[in-house]
Amino acid sequence: MTEPAGLLRAERAFGLCARLGCLLSLLVLFSAFPAHAEGPPGPQVLPSPARTSSPLRDAATRQATRAVLWAARGDLERARRVLATLPEGPRTDLARGVLAEIEGRRAEAARLYRRAEHALPAEAAFRRGNLALQDGQPAQAIGHFRRALRHSPDHALAHYHLALALEAHGQAEEALPHLDRTLELDPPQTQQLVRAVTRGRHAALEVAPVNLLRSRALLTRGRLRLALGRPGAAEDLQASPDLAAGEASESLFLLGQEALSRGDVGEAALWLQACLETSLEPTGIPTDLAVWGPGAIMVRQPDGRMMPVRSLRLGVTPSGWLVDQRGGTFGIRLPEGSYDLQVDRDGTLRVWQPEAVLPRAVGRLPLSDDQAHVLSGFRERDPRALAAWELLHSLGSDTENLVRILPFMSASDQIALLAPMAEGPMAPLAQARLAALYFGRFQASRRMEDLQEARRRWQSLRRSHPDLQFPALNLATIALLDRQFDEATALLTGLRDAHSARTLPDTLLIQLLMALGEWDAALQAVEEARQRTPNGAFPRLARVEILAARGQTSQALSETEALLSDLPDLLEARYLQVRLLGRMGSVVRQQAELEDLLESDPAPYRTLRMLGSLLDRLGRTSQALDLYRRYLATPEALVYETEEWVSVEVRVRELRETIR
Repeated sequence: MTEPAGLLRAERAFGLCARLGCLLSLLVLFSAFPAHAEGPPGPQVLPSPARTSSPLRDAATRQATRAVLWAARGDLERARRVLATLPEGPRTDLARGVLAEIEGRRAEAARLYRRAEHALPAEAAFRRGNLALQDGQPAQAIGHFRRALRHSPDHALAHYHLALALEAHGQAEEALPHLDRTLELDPPQTQQLVRAVTRGRHAALEVAPVNLLRSRALLTRGRLRLALGRPGAAEDLQASPDLAAGEASESLFLLGQEALSRGDVGEAALWLQACLETSLEPTGIPTDLAVWGPGAIMVRQPDGRMMPVRSLRLGVTPSGWLVDQRGGTFGIRLPEGSYDLQVDRDGTLRVWQPEAVLPRAVGRLPLSDDQAHVLSGFRERDPRALAAWELLHSLGSDTENLVRILPFMSASDQIALLAPMAEGPMAPLAQARLAALYFGRFQASRRMEDLQEARRRWQSLRRSHPDLQFPALNLATIALLDRQFDEATALLTGLRDAHSARTLPDTLLIQLLMALGEWDAALQAVEEARQRTPNGAFPRLARVEILAARGQTSQALSETEALLSDLPDLLEARYLQVRLLGRMGSVVRQQAELEDLLESDPAPYRTLRMLGSLLDRLGRTSQALDLYRRYLATPEALVYETEEWVSVEVRVRELRETIR
């Protein structure tokens, strides 16, 4: 591919790579916290759609599936309403069983699954196995999953859950072939939606479909390979966070263990630090507290016992006593009339009082370890954090202290501390952190010297640790920012070819080529991606976008409808279908699809805008105004569609003037 000649195409690519740069510095989990910030930002059972991989055949089946999706998203009332309208039958029993399972009525769920098993043996047996596995009965679960596979040998979810049950039953060796088979099948019905790495003019790729089952299977296979001493563990574990950020923390912890088993202390520290940062979730609520470092907050329970807690939310009783969300106490009472509770890093509590010049200290939370820091506005979402700190401690107190204090240092102080370590045993951690710090400086100042220093640090880490995959991703980002498009393409292509389990290089390469307008090269990249993951939805969506951009609207619509026959709940494909119907002038179908999306999209801000615009063009002003007002009131619209939000606000004012 040659560098694009036109300034417009170069700027389009630069806008894309700037967004990619922000993403990748987060993706590899070494994006140093802001200077002077107050803190760093057993196998799970994967829920299964209550349907087979075949297309939905009738309205009742589609409604049953939709009810399950609403229940899984937490809208239980809507799920109940939908189920109440369905005719009796095994598919309805299965959907009602899933709702009962989510609501904790496990005996009722088991009864409904048994009743559905005569007509839907594979799905019902799978759901029964899922119940048994969650109830800690792996032997029973194994029987149910094997029965499901007798009826449906290519049931990928049954293969995956059977692997989990075998692992829980102490048969890890037998589990590996089922994980291999899961990854071979890569079923389309396990696709879920997460926000994509970029936003731009390719609107259908704004939310990218990813396969959570693939991510979980890679994570589980990596964990088992590591436990059994098999090769390929690190490859699987580095690939799994590509697909679902929720998998990153466990993968990073296991990568730390794997590096430690090889005696590479610096790489182990790098992965464990990333695990610890990922285990913390910012909430923005000042009374949410989490511990950074070893130890815990000691909370007195109602029975008088002192319990160590790593994460909690503070509350205040009517009489002013400080409590946590479970009713634990700290022996601290807030003065009457005090407000704006603040928590220092050492656990000191301060409050403001009327007419006070400074906040007043009212007590200190008891900590089990003096080295622990209390972070306000965070919660710890992964129980592995304490184990990660213990593993860091085993690397030596200097390593543990380094990881503990870095987030509270300025960028300049971090650079001064880490630079001498860049050639020693701690080089992996030092080089990755230094690269992220210099990259952060570049993002703030746009000084090319900082970008080149970040590149030098990533190149050094790539030379010393060629098996690490994220340095190449970051070097590709830097090449994009430096407008070295051939270099970026070569890095992404090389990473893709060297690590077949990884899907992110495919995704980024396709998006880059599309942003550059290199349609032939993008189509070739799409076809190569489809060969590696035949059921992946992202390459298929990208192909349709390319066809639409080339003016092949009819073919694009045909392929979109084929994609929806495989993945009827893939919202992005449905929005793309609506756009293509509009291009072809199919107004009636376009309106019908948008009205259906109002019910099926849990956050239908785009539907409100698009349907409002359609009715506006049709002269149905009052209905359009109502939809526009609802759109302007949705929080997602202002965050994700700022320009569109402003345009709709202007249009609403114009319509009001017309009505007057």
